[in-house]
Amino acid sequence: MANITGAMYNDAKKNIRDLRVKINVLNFNMQTVDEITGVVLDGSINVDATADIRRTCSLSLVVKDSTLELQPGGRIWVDKYFQVLIDYLNKGDWINMGIYLVDAPSWSYDPGNSTLSLQGLDLMSKLTGQRNGYLEGIPTIIPQDSSIRDSMISTLVDLGGFNNYVIEDNPQPVPYEIKIDQGGTVYDVLSELRDITPNYEMFFDVDGVFHYQKIPSGQNEASYIQDDMWKQIVLSESTSVDFGEVKNVVEVYGMSHDPSHYGEATVDGNTYKVTMAGVDSLTKGLIYGFKAPSIVENPTLKINSLPAYPLVNEDGTNAVIPQANKFYVVQYKGEENFLFLGYQQPYAIAKDENPDSPFYINTIGEIRQVFYGDEYENIWSNDLAQQRANYELWLHTRLNDSISLSVVPLYWLDVNILVDYTRVNTTETNQYIIKSIDTSLSPDGTQTINMVRYYPLYPDI
Repeated sequence: MANITGAMYNDAKKNIRDLRVKINVLNFNMQTVDEITGVVLDGSINVDATADIRRTCSLSLVVKDSTLELQPGGRIWVDKYFQVLIDYLNKGDWINMGIYLVDAPSWSYDPGNSTLSLQGLDLMSKLTGQRNGYLEGIPTIIPQDSSIRDSMISTLVDLGGFNNYVIEDNPQPVPYEIKIDQGGTVYDVLSELRDITPNYEMFFDVDGVFHYQKIPSGQNEASYIQDDMWKQIVLSESTSVDFGEVKNVVEVYGMSHDPSHYGEATVDGNTYKVTMAGVDSLTKGLIYGFKAPSIVENPTLKINSLPAYPLVNEDGTNAVIPQANKFYVVQYKGEENFLFLGYQQPYAIAKDENPDSPFYINTIGEIRQVFYGDEYENIWSNDLAQQRANYELWLHTRLNDSISLSVVPLYWLDVNILVDYTRVNTTETNQYIIKSIDTSLSPDGTQTINMVRYYPLYPDI
């Protein structure tokens, strides 16, 4: 988000607005080639942290001359980006509201009035197929055990044509081969990589920079806005809950593994010993199965007369066998360890056990939903299933404990930031995370902010 200075914060509390809107026309090298001012009649900027295309806008411009008419070589055409900037006190302090591709422009004329209406989509639309992004007519393959970060960079740069990015390292390797067939898009590849670990997001920021990072949870983060601001700008507050979407118990089932070799184990100390026919050596990438008669700490697995190797999680920590007398599968990684995949069909459960939550299981009872098949077939291990279960619980509880505010616009505001807020007719201040923003660009326009309640005791997704 924008670097919020003390002056910006204090200016936003003033009860005056002298709005100016400027449009910079950019070429595909992000160079400003034109500037359009004094013609914006109305418009809006929408930001949604849960949408594939995070930023969209709608603008209505008065056409003063032929340069704003829809025509090849015109100021608004398919070969350009445009950037929206706001100066809400007419001080020359322009706030960047995002960079967009031109979408669905239309020109209309009636006596005495000629207007150009257009939609804007952020740069993700250049990867989704909305404007561009379709792959060449051959399958695109990301090999198993590839680095997520390296694969994402090569996809974004080589296939997408974008060189400006901030991509966090994710220690989780690609657990299976990713194959996108003909007709797929660059976004399909990137989203497959993103969805390996469910608590990550990807988006383009207001400067047109691509980001891949963990979804901000609010934990150990400072609040950007306090009550001194809200008291000056809040116009109304509302709450709505879709009870049909509320689920406080979530179960997730992943893919079913078919081990190449398997057997029933005996226990010697912390070692599971298994006899498997035809196994004289271990093959990298192969899956082996065994039934564990009991639970041991820091388990190792010994197949036939081969060395015993530890069972580890994706992050390298020692695996924990959840139940005795159950069948488990592992994958030999070729690094003197076995990756513990968990049950033959990975499984996890998550419950809302936070007593401060309005959906606490001990208060309203258990409301269950089971997720399986389709995209969940890509869940490779118990560990990934647990991460996904925690994420689905977050979606079906915390995202339903929300409020909506109508305010005098804070044009520098962004999503996924933590704020303090005291609700109307209450005295208790709570923390919220902003998930979407809808800002009117009319001189007397307002801003709608949707926020979800932050509960510090929730597991960090």
